[in-house]
Amino acid sequence: MFIGQSGTRYQFVERLGSGGQGAVYRVRSGEGEFALKWCRPGPNAEKQRQQIQTLIQRGSPGPEFIWPQDLVVHERQPGFGYVMPLIDTRRFSTINRILCGARPQPDLRALVVASLRLCDALDELHQRGYAYCDLSSSNLMLDAHSGEIVLFDNDNVVIDGQETAVMGTAEWMAPEVALNRSPPDQHSDLYSLALILFHLWTWGHPMEGRATLQVRCWDLRAKRRFYAEAPVFCFDPNDSSNTAEGEEALQLIVRRWQLLCPVRLQRAFRRAFTEGVKDEGRRVRLSQWRDLFTEMLHQLLPCPSCQFINLIDPAQRPRGCLKCGNPLGVQLVIRGHGALAVRPGVSLLTYHLQGLGKKGEPEVVLGSLERHPQAAGACILRNNTQDPWRYRVDGKDYSIEPGQARALLAGAEIEIAGRRLAVAELGPRPETAKQRGR
Repeated sequence: MFIGQSGTRYQFVERLGSGGQGAVYRVRSGEGEFALKWCRPGPNAEKQRQQIQTLIQRGSPGPEFIWPQDLVVHERQPGFGYVMPLIDTRRFSTINRILCGARPQPDLRALVVASLRLCDALDELHQRGYAYCDLSSSNLMLDAHSGEIVLFDNDNVVIDGQETAVMGTAEWMAPEVALNRSPPDQHSDLYSLALILFHLWTWGHPMEGRATLQVRCWDLRAKRRFYAEAPVFCFDPNDSSNTAEGEEALQLIVRRWQLLCPVRLQRAFRRAFTEGVKDEGRRVRLSQWRDLFTEMLHQLLPCPSCQFINLIDPAQRPRGCLKCGNPLGVQLVIRGHGALAVRPGVSLLTYHLQGLGKKGEPEVVLGSLERHPQAAGACILRNNTQDPWRYRVDGKDYSIEPGQARALLAGAEIEIAGRRLAVAELGPRPETAKQRGR
């Protein structure tokens, strides 16, 4: 029998698994069933116990965290453990089980949602003053249908700046931590997050390519060299020594990079794994990741022919459905904050005008995109606000009054509350004179 600090008594039900730091059991109390992690004894045991006690007292940052709830002792066995919620493993799965085919793959909508939820959760953790310290794909489970996530094994979380007994896992550590130049903190969390996001989208590791394929013994020494001492991004535009392209063993990663990752996401990964490797200040911030995946959420589109979920890339020319190859019917985007693919049934939101608002603040619908009543394949934009908008096309100004609509044409400009939006064809933005001169 386990006895909690709260006075609750927990009865052993079954063993769920074990790892380097302890074993996990299913236990039962009068309040229901829980998971209980019994920590292995060691020189840092008392420090870890105090750390977990702090986490319990300060409380969970959010529902995505399987957070410690109660410290426990055993009535006959020395040591300690802690109680946490049980994970519904019928719903949530590890990434490894998805990759090996044991569980269904997430579609693009679930991938975007999972990425956004992970960034939101880590942002909430950092806002509370914590650092995760041991963020890895092994701590993450996701619902492949909805994209909802949970983060578990949170007993290594510390208040940012405090000493921690755990440095992380080789594949997911920031170089400065792996080289013992800096302890894990919120800056290293950003690097680990980028590694996990890359893994989610490509099923690969950003520092594994042509050079790592030549390594015969993939031990800790090799990992230290390629992950920390001399890492080279496998899609580095300026260094092809470790490229994934042209390597048969890495073609799945290359195809997912080319087909699933829009240009803006590729740019974020390039920054994270080139400039951001050694320069902590150049790492992609949580607000930037959240903004990126929020924009991508508005660019998801079911194929009109087969209903397969596609992701429209505003920086690419129109292409067919990833599954059936039929046209997706999107030719235009509204460019403001990010870009909104023009198609019937979607809404123009405050996000597209001014970016992310405060957390928990609902998005306001400014306008709705509808089928053109006469021109097949065209769309109209209806003003759902209480104020008129200015609409300029072919050098002429028009007013879109509340409740009224106008056809969207390439080259048009919409002004809402003093902010301008541009209607453009899908594809790269035209170069400015300044860009051409670089």
